[in-house]
Amino acid sequence: MRRIRATAAAFMGLALTVGAAAELGVAAPTSGGGKVEIIYEGKIGKGSATGHATFTAKGAIADSGTVLIHGRDTGRIVYTKLTFTGKKGTFYVSEKIIKGGVHTWTVTSGTSTYVGLHGKGVESGAPNFQTLHVRVDMIGTVSR
Repeated sequence: MRRIRATAAAFMGLALTVGAAAELGVAAPTSGGGKVEIIYEGKIGKGSATGHATFTAKGAIADSGTVLIHGRDTGRIVYTKLTFTGKKGTFYVSEKIIKGGVHTWTVTSGTSTYVGLHGKGVESGAPNFQTLHVRVDMIGTVSR
Protein backbone atom coordinates (compact mmCIF):
# COMPACT_ATOMS: atom_id res chain seq x y z
CA MET A 1 0.00 0.00 0.00
CA ARG A 2 2.83 2.38 0.87
CA ARG A 3 4.48 1.69 -2.53
CA ILE A 4 1.23 2.50 -4.36
CA ARG A 5 0.91 5.83 -2.51
CA ALA A 6 4.54 6.72 -3.28
CA THR A 7 4.07 5.86 -6.96
CA ALA A 8 0.83 7.85 -7.13
CA ALA A 9 2.53 10.84 -5.46
CA ALA A 10 5.43 10.63 -7.90
CA PHE A 11 3.01 10.45 -10.82
CA MET A 12 1.08 13.50 -9.55
CA GLY A 13 4.34 15.42 -9.17
CA LEU A 14 5.32 14.53 -12.74
CA ALA A 15 1.85 15.49 -14.02
CA LEU A 16 2.10 18.87 -12.26
CA THR A 17 5.58 19.48 -13.70
CA VAL A 18 4.47 18.59 -17.23
CA GLY A 19 1.29 20.67 -16.86
CA ALA A 20 3.19 23.72 -15.59
CA ALA A 21 5.75 23.41 -18.37
CA ALA A 22 3.02 23.14 -21.00
CA GLU A 23 1.35 26.26 -19.56
CA LEU A 24 4.65 28.15 -19.90
CA GLY A 25 5.23 27.00 -23.48
CA VAL A 26 8.45 25.17 -22.66
CA ALA A 27 8.83 21.40 -22.71
CA ALA A 28 8.94 19.57 -19.40
CA PRO A 29 12.45 19.36 -17.97
CA THR A 30 14.46 16.36 -19.03
CA SER A 31 18.05 15.40 -18.38
CA GLY A 32 19.05 16.11 -21.98
CA GLY A 33 16.93 19.19 -22.68
CA GLY A 34 14.51 19.40 -25.56
CA LYS A 35 14.65 19.69 -29.32
CA VAL A 36 13.42 22.87 -30.92
CA GLU A 37 12.82 24.17 -34.43
CA ILE A 38 12.48 27.90 -35.02
CA ILE A 39 11.68 29.33 -38.43
CA TYR A 40 11.89 33.04 -39.08
CA GLU A 41 11.19 34.92 -42.29
CA GLY A 42 11.20 38.60 -43.20
CA LYS A 43 13.12 41.50 -44.72
CA ILE A 44 16.56 43.03 -44.28
CA GLY A 45 17.69 46.52 -45.18
CA LYS A 46 19.58 47.33 -48.36
CA GLY A 47 23.31 46.98 -47.75
CA SER A 48 22.91 45.53 -44.25
CA ALA A 49 22.03 42.39 -42.32
CA THR A 50 19.55 44.31 -40.16
CA GLY A 51 15.80 43.91 -40.44
CA HIS A 52 12.64 42.37 -39.05
CA ALA A 53 10.78 39.10 -39.41
CA THR A 54 8.15 36.84 -37.89
CA PHE A 55 8.91 33.50 -36.23
CA THR A 56 7.26 30.24 -35.28
CA ALA A 57 8.85 27.90 -32.76
CA LYS A 58 7.84 24.30 -32.09
CA GLY A 59 9.14 21.50 -29.94
CA ALA A 60 10.72 22.48 -26.62
CA ILE A 61 9.57 26.06 -27.27
CA ALA A 62 6.03 26.61 -28.55
CA ASP A 63 5.61 30.29 -29.41
CA SER A 64 5.36 32.76 -32.28
CA GLY A 65 5.89 36.45 -32.76
CA THR A 66 8.35 38.96 -34.18
CA VAL A 67 12.12 39.04 -34.62
CA LEU A 68 14.42 42.05 -34.73
CA ILE A 69 17.59 41.30 -36.68
CA HIS A 70 20.75 43.27 -35.95
CA GLY A 71 23.57 42.05 -38.16
CA ARG A 72 27.06 42.81 -39.30
CA ASP A 73 28.47 41.43 -42.54
CA THR A 74 32.26 41.16 -42.46
CA GLY A 75 32.52 39.74 -45.97
CA ARG A 76 33.00 36.05 -45.20
CA ILE A 77 31.03 35.90 -41.92
CA VAL A 78 27.70 37.47 -40.92
CA TYR A 79 27.24 37.98 -37.17
CA THR A 80 23.70 38.67 -36.02
CA LYS A 81 21.92 39.35 -32.75
CA LEU A 82 18.28 38.30 -32.85
CA THR A 83 15.53 39.44 -30.47
CA PHE A 84 12.60 37.00 -30.54
CA THR A 85 9.48 38.49 -28.92
CA GLY A 86 6.62 36.03 -28.55
CA LYS A 87 3.42 35.76 -26.59
CA LYS A 88 5.27 34.18 -23.65
CA GLY A 89 8.34 36.39 -23.41
CA THR A 90 11.51 37.42 -25.19
CA PHE A 91 14.70 35.47 -25.87
CA TYR A 92 17.95 36.55 -27.46
CA VAL A 93 20.06 34.59 -29.94
CA SER A 94 23.50 35.13 -31.47
CA GLU A 95 24.11 33.75 -34.95
CA LYS A 96 27.33 33.13 -36.82
CA ILE A 97 26.82 32.57 -40.53
CA ILE A 98 29.95 31.52 -42.40
CA LYS A 99 29.28 32.06 -46.09
CA GLY A 100 29.56 28.72 -47.85
CA GLY A 101 30.01 27.00 -44.48
CA VAL A 102 28.36 26.19 -41.18
CA HIS A 103 25.64 28.39 -39.70
CA THR A 104 25.30 28.20 -35.89
CA TRP A 105 23.15 29.85 -33.22
CA THR A 106 23.24 30.21 -29.43
CA VAL A 107 20.54 31.40 -27.02
CA THR A 108 22.18 34.05 -24.84
CA SER A 109 19.35 35.08 -22.45
CA GLY A 110 15.62 35.52 -22.01
CA THR A 111 12.82 37.26 -20.13
CA SER A 112 9.52 36.11 -18.60
CA THR A 113 8.99 32.45 -19.50
CA TYR A 114 12.45 32.31 -21.07
CA VAL A 115 14.53 33.40 -18.06
CA GLY A 116 17.43 30.94 -17.70
CA LEU A 117 16.93 29.49 -21.19
CA HIS A 118 20.09 28.19 -22.89
CA GLY A 119 20.49 26.45 -26.20
CA LYS A 120 22.38 26.03 -29.42
CA GLY A 121 22.11 24.51 -32.82
CA VAL A 122 22.61 24.80 -36.55
CA GLU A 123 20.57 26.50 -39.19
CA SER A 124 19.91 26.62 -42.88
CA GLY A 125 19.09 29.71 -44.87
CA ALA A 126 20.59 33.19 -44.75
CA PRO A 127 19.89 36.75 -45.83
CA ASN A 128 19.65 37.26 -49.58
CA PHE A 129 21.27 40.63 -50.16
CA GLN A 130 19.84 40.89 -53.70
CA THR A 131 16.15 40.35 -52.83
CA LEU A 132 16.49 41.67 -49.23
CA HIS A 133 14.60 38.57 -48.05
CA VAL A 134 15.63 36.30 -45.19
CA ARG A 135 14.31 32.84 -44.27
CA VAL A 136 16.12 30.74 -41.71
CA ASP A 137 15.31 27.32 -40.23
CA MET A 138 17.03 26.84 -36.86
CA ILE A 139 17.27 23.33 -35.34
CA GLY A 140 18.84 22.51 -32.00
CA THR A 141 18.24 21.92 -28.31
CA VAL A 142 17.31 24.17 -25.41
CA SER A 143 17.27 23.70 -21.65
CA ARG A 144 17.14 25.65 -18.40
